[in-house]
Amino acid sequence: MPSRNSHSPSPPPSLPIASAPGPRFLALQKIFTQALTSTLRTNSYANFSQCFPTPARHCPSALEGVWKQLNAKLEEGCMKEFEAIMFERKVIEGLNGWDTVVEDAKRKVARGVEGEEVQRA
Repeated sequence: MPSRNSHSPSPPPSLPIASAPGPRFLALQKIFTQALTSTLRTNSYANFSQCFPTPARHCPSALEGVWKQLNAKLEEGCMKEFEAIMFERKVIEGLNGWDTVVEDAKRKVARGVEGEEVQRA
């Protein structure tokens, strides 16, 4: 009967990567939000109304409503698209995996890896 304590020749499974947003993803999300906010600010009502001088002159409140609705839809669409891309491409897991690689490298450099020469830039 085989022993239950026998060791498998295959390597141990890698540790699971957290799916909660880490610092790199939060920074990416912050930069995206700032860029989107900046973009939406450039589409001011003054700029928008210059493109439609007749409605701006005769019914400015209606045109302002259209402008607000357009900006809201643009922001909503951009946020949904960003979230979809992050999900489809598994960005959170990838960035968290990168954090793991960086932390492993820092630990190896700190203690020195046997048989390997640590090169510093």
